[in-house]
Amino acid sequence: MLGYGYGWKKLAWAINDGGYAERWKATDSGKSAYFLGEETAASYGKVNPHNYFLQVAFEIGIPGLLLVLAFWLAVFWQGLKGVVRGPLEHQRLRVVILTTLLAYLLSNFANGFWVGGLANMACALVGILIGLTLTEQSAAAGESK
Repeated sequence: MLGYGYGWKKLAWAINDGGYAERWKATDSGKSAYFLGEETAASYGKVNPHNYFLQVAFEIGIPGLLLVLAFWLAVFWQGLKGVVRGPLEHQRLRVVILTTLLAYLLSNFANGFWVGGLANMACALVGILIGLTLTEQSAAAGESK
């Protein structure tokens, strides 16, 4: 429920601690060869859930997964509000950013979060959305004075 700890390399520890390595060697040589190779136990770099949401749940548990989902919902909610209410030039940029982030999240059903520079790009795009929101809020506050 609370996760196994940060870092996907701990999946190997869970495989070893749970006795799966021994069971796979005895019952499923294909699975054993995939996860363990020639080794007798799972090791760092060999195992990865290949799903961002499963990885988050594994690492930081259900409460962490709920927080991550809340973060992404807030990002998309603020972005969509800006598409509806923001200036035209910001609306277009937001549509591009939200589309890119949606594609990124969909790809993470088959990949982990830190795939190359994609995670860094996603963080930068979220930062741009936050910057647009703050700029519009300060402009609106300046106009109301």
